[in-house]
Amino acid sequence: MIRNKRVDAMYIQSVIDTHEQSVGEFTALKAQGGGNTIINSVSKLCSWPMHADRFSLKFAFGGVEYYWVNKNKIPVRGNQFLVVNTNQPHASSIQSNDWVNSFTIYVDPLFFNQVVAAYTTPDAVLLDNPTYKSDQSIWFFEQVYQAQASFSEAVTAFKTRLEGVSLTQAEQEEYLHHLLALLLNTYQSKLTRNLRSLACVKMATRLELYRRLHLAREYIDDQAATIIQLDDIAQTAMLSKNHLLRHFKALFHCSPHQYLVRRRLERARDNLLVTERPVHEIALEQGFDDHSAFGRRFKSAFALTPSAYRQQFANK
Repeated sequence: MIRNKRVDAMYIQSVIDTHEQSVGEFTALKAQGGGNTIINSVSKLCSWPMHADRFSLKFAFGGVEYYWVNKNKIPVRGNQFLVVNTNQPHASSIQSNDWVNSFTIYVDPLFFNQVVAAYTTPDAVLLDNPTYKSDQSIWFFEQVYQAQASFSEAVTAFKTRLEGVSLTQAEQEEYLHHLLALLLNTYQSKLTRNLRSLACVKMATRLELYRRLHLAREYIDDQAATIIQLDDIAQTAMLSKNHLLRHFKALFHCSPHQYLVRRRLERARDNLLVTERPVHEIALEQGFDDHSAFGRRFKSAFALTPSAYRQQFANK
């Protein structure tokens, strides 16, 4: 648990216990004006107003942090992260009975452009002009991304080093470079592949459809423990039900219902590992009314019954 306030050249580590502290940290960030900045805070109550800033990556550990982007409420939790592009207005909030660890990386525009240039510009150009800044438009959908293993490990390693020792600016920039390189090479290339899977002629149409399908998936993530109707998902995504069904499976390789069941099972599995609550309570909380059906689905997904899974993997 982070307990002490610490401020290094690029790094702020703190505990937020009150609304006044939340406002104070927000004011301190805005007063910085720019550069690379990492904020690593623990809070039960924290609210930042609508604002625009540098390109940033948002993570939340041990709970949920909510963001509002383009009128959409986006939850960030666990092995997920949110990308917010430069100058995109957004707000955030944590309201929890338990501590939530918010970890946010703000990237200096010049630093970001030079990383982009290093991976998108021919070496001959960079040899002639070492300070070359890429004018290539690199942007991301403001959505929740599932952190792949290499990216998750890199973020965890960076966060652990920051919490353990004071890193120099050069060391922090090396970590940031590595993270941004992974982001560009993994998620931008994945975006290109995913767009190709959508059968639309115009790129603008593909991009808009991609955005709406992710709204649908984020809605399922946020409401997974409740009763969700296909109409609700389609309305959130601003698509007809049949249009949603066609393209959701093309993009995510499963139907909305299959994705919903998978997310419920994953959250039930996580609860089995970190609590001692009865299996039937966990199943009910995650939206499974039929305990026996939950057991069958769980065993099909994880090759063990819920009780056997808990016995084998809990506390390891």
